Amino acid sequence: MQPSLASLSPLIVLLLALTSASSLQRHVSGRHRGSTIDAAFARRAASALMQAPASHPSAPASLFDELVDRSGTSSRKVQGRNGEYLGRGDVVPLWVADMCFRAPEPIVRAVVECAAHGVYGYTDAPEELVRLTLERLERVYGCARACKSWLRWQPGLACGLSHAVRACCRPNTADQVVICTPIYPPFCALTEAAGANVVRVPLAEERGEHTLRYSIDWCALEAAIAHPDTKLLLWCSPHNPTGRCWPAAEMQRLAKLWGAP
Repeated sequence: MQPSLASLSPLIVLLLALTSASSLQRHVSGRHRGSTIDAAFARRAASALMQAPASHPSAPASLFDELVDRSGTSSRKVQGRNGEYLGRGDVVPLWVADMCFRAPEPIVRAVVECAAHGVYGYTDAPEELVRLTLERLERVYGCARACKSWLRWQPGLACGLSHAVRACCRPNTADQVVICTPIYPPFCALTEAAGANVVRVPLAEERGEHTLRYSIDWCALEAAIAHPDTKLLLWCSPHNPTGRCWPAAEMQRLAKLWGAP
């Protein structure tokens, strides 16, 4: 059963972030701490994926089968942070969470329709979006108490992280934020920029012959949350960069650490 959002303490903020390809990139570059994956093998595997045919003869065509040429689009992923990949055909850019899949056609049509209006002023969330969001909270997460005043629309994850810390913590005090690491860098950077203290709780590493899996260190996490100066937990699901999709049972256990029934 999915945990009810209505049962969560206001001190816990669950922030959904897209899983990054950066962990694979670290394997490819050989810089992932403790990685058991051979870097040369990872390069060959990534190259094979990029050179695969657009679709398998027995499989239906889909957005995920299409190879999209992004050259000439000023793509930071393709050209590198400082242009170091420009003109290089030997690089498979997996260093940033930027997927090379086209957006679904309904989204493309909606964006084009909006752009065609010609006036790009400030906007608020449409009432339909609010209604659909509240309906989803109840249908998927069993949260029947959700209301419009709970929602704060953000232009991106970074703004949400910063606002959450500023709402829960007093700057330049002992107030602290618990974050499981490794993590998407802005989680820690924006917490510190807001004047709060970061408590890093490393995820446990489970090693196989050719695998590296991360799991929650429950003893360390419980101790960090129980500290009297802890005001906030920033949680990432699916987790970036490890790719873990936390199951309902672990999410429920996490909620109970904050006193949820």
